Amino acid sequence: MAKNKKKRSKESFRANTPEAKARQVEGGIKGSEQSKNKRSIETEKEAEYDPFGRKYKYDIIKYLEEQYYIIETKRPVRLEDWQKKRIFEPLFSLDDEGFRKYSLAIIGLPKKNSKSTMASMIANFFLFQDEDFGEIILTANSKEQSSWIIFDKLKKSLQMNSKQLEEVNIYE
Repeated sequence: MAKNKKKRSKESFRANTPEAKARQVEGGIKGSEQSKNKRSIETEKEAEYDPFGRKYKYDIIKYLEEQYYIIETKRPVRLEDWQKKRIFEPLFSLDDEGFRKYSLAIIGLPKKNSKSTMASMIANFFLFQDEDFGEIILTANSKEQSSWIIFDKLKKSLQMNSKQLEEVNIYE
C-alpha cells in the first residue's frame, strides 16, 4: 500500500475550456433527464401489497406472483407448475428450526427455459424478503449473461412495480 500517494484535487476533474465545460454541464443535464424518464415502466396491473409484507416471508411463490413483473407481458409472473414444484418449493422449504434447508443452488436447464428470469426472480425476492445486508451472488456461463441480462430483467421488474421502485436506487 502506497502511503505517500497524492490525491487528485476536485478541480482536476473539471473541464479546462469553456467548450468542454458546456459539454460537461450538458452531459450532466442530459443524464439526469434520462434517469427520470427511465424510472418507471407502465403496467396493466398495479401491485396491491407492500413488497416487505410479512405474508411473503416464507412464501416465494405468492411473492413472485404478486410482486415480480415480466417485461414482455407487463403483468405479474405466472409460474408454471414444474417451476413451483421442482424449483421454488423445494429450494425455499424450511427445516424444523425455521431455516431454509439450502443455502446454495445450481439450476441447470436447456436454453430458453427461463433460467435468467428465475435468477432475477430470486434476486428480487431476496432484495425485499431476506435479511438486511444479505448477499446475492449470481453466476452464469458468460459475464454478459450474469451481469447484464439478469440485472436488466431485475431492473425492469422493479421499474414496473411502483411499490418496489420507491424503495430502491438503481445504478447502472
